[in-house]
Amino acid sequence: MSTLRVNSIRHSGGTSDAITITSDNTCTANVTNNLSNRNLILNGAMEVSQRGTSKAGTGYIIDRYKVGGASSVIAYTQSQSTHAPTGFDKSLRVEITSAGSPANSDYTSITYKIEDRDMQHLLNGTSGAKKVTISFWVSSPKTGNHVVNIYKAQNTTRQIAKTYSVSAANTWEKKTITFDGDTSGGGITNNGSFGYEINWVLFVGSNFNTSSANDTWANYADGGFGYGHAVNVGDSTSNNFYITGIQCEVGEYASEFEYMSYNDTLRKCQRYYEKTYGQTAAPGTATWSGSVYSRDGTASAVNRYIPYSFKVTKRATPNITVYAPGTGASGKLNLGSSVYNASLSSYNDNSTMVYATGTGQTIPSHYDTSFHLVIDAEYS
Repeated sequence: MSTLRVNSIRHSGGTSDAITITSDNTCTANVTNNLSNRNLILNGAMEVSQRGTSKAGTGYIIDRYKVGGASSVIAYTQSQSTHAPTGFDKSLRVEITSAGSPANSDYTSITYKIEDRDMQHLLNGTSGAKKVTISFWVSSPKTGNHVVNIYKAQNTTRQIAKTYSVSAANTWEKKTITFDGDTSGGGITNNGSFGYEINWVLFVGSNFNTSSANDTWANYADGGFGYGHAVNVGDSTSNNFYITGIQCEVGEYASEFEYMSYNDTLRKCQRYYEKTYGQTAAPGTATWSGSVYSRDGTASAVNRYIPYSFKVTKRATPNITVYAPGTGASGKLNLGSSVYNASLSSYNDNSTMVYATGTGQTIPSHYDTSFHLVIDAEYS
C-alpha cells in the first residue's frame, strides 16, 4: 500500500486548486454539487410571494426581499415575474413607472437581510472572519457598472461595496462576487436581529456615491453605499430590472444554485411572515377560505378567546393583523355574519389569542368566530 503526499490538487487547465491539504491532514475543497443548506439566502429563486404578486413602491412583495430607500423623483412597481433564465421559473422585477434622475439624497436598492442566528459560523469581527461569495442572475436595462454592497448594523456599523459589470442590456447574465470577512467592527450578536444586509443598488444620488474606500470593509459612511454605481436604472419608463438565482455561501467559490422544494422554502419564509389565507390570496381579500373558525355554544354573552398557534416559530414577537373574512376589513372579525372589532391577547413568537371586543356592540350568547391573520416578523 502506498501514500500520495501532496499539498494540493488542481486540474491541468485550472487556475486555482480544487483541493488544498494542510499539515494537520485536513483539507479545503471547492465542491460545487453538494453540501445542503449552504445558501444563507432564503427564496433565492423568488418562488414564494405570500403578500401577492405586485406592489407599487417600497416594501416587500416577494418573501424576504424589500425594494426601497428614498426616491423623490423616480417611482416603480415591484412584482413577481415569470421572466427568468434557464433553470428558474420566477424573478423579482422592478418596473420604472415614473422616470428621472435621482436627487442627491435619493437611493433605491433591492435588500435582503440575513438573520444573525444563521451566520455565527462566519466569525465576523474576529481574526478568523470568513469570506462569503454571492452569485445571482441579473437582467438590467443598463450596461456598465452596478453596485452590490453588504451593510452590518450591529456594534460598529460597517460596509463593503463591490461593482459588477453588465455587458448586454436586457439580457440574463450570471454574476459572482466574493467579499472578504470583516475582522473588525465588534462582531455580530445571536438574538434574531439581522447580521448582514445585502443591497443590489438600482440608482443613487451623489450623497451615496462619493467615497473611494468601497471594496474593503470600513465604518459606514453614506458616500460609500453606492460608490462606483455608474448607471441609473430609473431613467426611463421602459426600464425593467430583474434578479433571481441569488446565493450567498461561505468561502471564495460559487457553487451551483441550491434548489429547494417549494414547501421547504415556504416553511423557512414563514419564520418571518405567514398568513391564514391561501397562497394565491392577498391579505385583506374578502374570503372565508382558510379562515380560522371556532364554534361556541356558551349561553352567556361573554368574550371567547380563540387560540392560534403559528405554523412556524417567528424570529421575534411579530406584528399581527386580524381580518374579517366576510369583508376583508382589518382589525375586525366575524361573529357569524356580523363584523366586530378584534383584539389580541397573550401573543409571543409562537402563538396568540384573538377575541371580539364588541365596543358599541352586544356580544351574542351563541356564536361562531371567524377571522384571518397576517403574522409579520419580517425586518423593517
